[in-house]
Amino acid sequence: MPIRLVLAVVVCLATFSLDSQAQDPNLMLSASSAGGIVGSQEDVTILLDSSASQAFTGWSVAVCHDPAAVTLEDATIGGSVLALDPSFSQTSFYPTGFSSAVVTDFLGATALEPGPAHELNIATYTLVQEGLAEITLCDDVLGSPAVSISFGTTSILPTLVHGTIDVGTVPNLVLGIDDFVGAPSDCVEALVELDSLIDIDGFAIGVAHDDNIATLQSIVFGDVVHALNDGDGPDYSFVNVSPVGGSGGTCAALFSLSSPFEQLPAGDGVVLARFEYQVSAGASPASDTPLTFSHDLGAPPLASVITVAGETRIPVFEPGSITVDGDVIPTGAFRRGDFNTDGLIDLSDAVGLLTFLFAGGTAPTCDDSADTNDDGAIGIDDAVSVLSFSFSGGVAPPVPFDACGADPTEDALGCATFGGCP
Repeated sequence: MPIRLVLAVVVCLATFSLDSQAQDPNLMLSASSAGGIVGSQEDVTILLDSSASQAFTGWSVAVCHDPAAVTLEDATIGGSVLALDPSFSQTSFYPTGFSSAVVTDFLGATALEPGPAHELNIATYTLVQEGLAEITLCDDVLGSPAVSISFGTTSILPTLVHGTIDVGTVPNLVLGIDDFVGAPSDCVEALVELDSLIDIDGFAIGVAHDDNIATLQSIVFGDVVHALNDGDGPDYSFVNVSPVGGSGGTCAALFSLSSPFEQLPAGDGVVLARFEYQVSAGASPASDTPLTFSHDLGAPPLASVITVAGETRIPVFEPGSITVDGDVIPTGAFRRGDFNTDGLIDLSDAVGLLTFLFAGGTAPTCDDSADTNDDGAIGIDDAVSVLSFSFSGGVAPPVPFDACGADPTEDALGCATFGGCP
């Protein structure tokens, strides 16, 4: 019996019209704003401020958009709802929006407690048409019967604060990292830079990397960030070089917590943070690790965002990389003339080759290395070439000779293994 009663409440939450009901000033439902260029995908977050209200075990929301301006790609429940592991959650899609209904627990054991910024939903849109696209919290518009925005068993209609997506041909915010090169064990400083057409209030950054290639040593804010508030730096900031959720680092800064509010002015190449890595000693030459902006590092996960006028903006991301410096050792690499693979070309190689040819000695593991003169065959002339080079000033063996490499000559010989090359 209790389950049927609660389900009946959900149906009412999703269908009952509230046209005549006033919006509750103690409960605020808002859609964040975003910006990007035509063709990019941007996220809009649906947030609930219930700090002056009460706990809720059920609610329904509806969000509308203009399909000529943006295309809704997906809508999911947000982190605040996922943390409750709700007993019931349903998202419905319409040509002009989506709705979401949630019951935290059929028996009322768990609830969404009062709080200032509960993340209820995250909607992803593809930007279609240049201009200002409105993302509206639309009560009694979607579906038939129409879905109402309501909270709790008494169907409270919150104060609604709509969002927008600024769709342009030139992005307002571009967050990027360059490509860097470093030798094994080297330290590499990767700059996280912002190109911005607008002033910003703060930022949160997560950067993921492959810890087989490099390890993150430190994160330091840029000079312009340190110079805020007359040199005191941001009012709130943190860094974490080992967050849960993967290999990477996170940092965040909110420039001012009270008036007068400090901002970073618009500009190109503004260094927000420096991520210092050490290239792994055993990293292979020419291997690399992407440096990608992440939304999954930390607990709870930290999204990479920029704050503008108190609103969250998703910038255009331009990831970077660290490439390990050094020459690539090709498959089948060897050194010509180094018969015994000891890293030297000397008398012992000639003796080993002659013993193999005429006294039943050990065969080479790499035939190419025994072909000293690169004629495609192994014979006494190869031993003579080693002796001539070593003691009579003879011609050096053909490449690869002074460094490991592959055989440039097409012949019947091969190289199974060669211990003298990594």
